Amino acid sequence: MIFVSFLFHLEEAAGICRRTDRLDKVLELDGPSGTFFTPDYPVLYPMGVQCTWVISVPAGRRVKLAFEDFNLGLKVDVICENRDSTDYVRIRDGRMEDSKELALFCGWHQPILGNIYDVYSTGNYMRVTFAALRLSQLSRLASKGFKARYQSVDACK
Repeated sequence: MIFVSFLFHLEEAAGICRRTDRLDKVLELDGPSGTFFTPDYPVLYPMGVQCTWVISVPAGRRVKLAFEDFNLGLKVDVICENRDSTDYVRIRDGRMEDSKELALFCGWHQPILGNIYDVYSTGNYMRVTFAALRLSQLSRLASKGFKARYQSVDACK
């Protein structure tokens, strides 16, 4: 008789934003690592959705955020030029809505282009907001959203 033993250690946190969530709802993610994504990922995300995640890692560490997939429209656009005319992801250095902005992304990006979407906090909190409020229906036809992974890294890296 052969016995197989499986030991599962769950370190992941998953923040699922649903299309029915209130616009002011904040999803809390904590722990050393986790994954989160847009509503309905990897299929087209709905219009009129805003999702906010506040990530916290252990004290004395900082957050590294990496996008494994990112598609918010047909336009290849690393930095959003006009925040009022496109869907976007805003990343802030801290847990508050008015914390310093680290990055603002929109458009389309393939991970093969490199790690230009890796973002690091200066402390142990990061706030990520996704807004699908403005993109035209034509652009939305190819918009599956994003899948992001965060992890805790040394504060001095």
